[in-house]
Amino acid sequence: AVIDMSRGVKVSSDMSQGASRMVHNRINTAITNVASSDTVTLFTVPKHTLVRRVIIIVRTAEGGTLTVDVGRTGGDVDELIDGANLNAAADTAYVTGEASTAEASLAIGGVLVEAEDTIDMLFNNAADAAIFDVYMEITTLPILTNVSAASV
Repeated sequence: AVIDMSRGVKVSSDMSQGASRMVHNRINTAITNVASSDTVTLFTVPKHTLVRRVIIIVRTAEGGTLTVDVGRTGGDVDELIDGANLNAAADTAYVTGEASTAEASLAIGGVLVEAEDTIDMLFNNAADAAIFDVYMEITTLPILTNVSAASV
């Protein structure tokens, strides 16, 4: 199932070109339970946006096995974070590009969103107790042509 927990958190497309911004979303699975293999929508991102990094900070551990991936459904579901352990101690952080998150997107400076899309979290296990904050650093780009993520 796809569960929209973005709560209206949408990156504005009217940000100044070249502007960077950090957006935030708190996810509370004690309020909205999530099943294994569910996808949770975290943020909506406008076209021509570079997602520089995602940070997950555990506030309350799940109390059982819980790993998640962050990326784009229909694309690379773990392009930003792969296998973050949300049963970790409170205040444990996972950041795009760290060895513990196992993804390679930081090698190209982030993930280029060429058409409006969502940043999603895939739950590899069920969750009914975890509380965590998700931060996303983005930069809006001028409208470019003939640009691919490999050239950023």
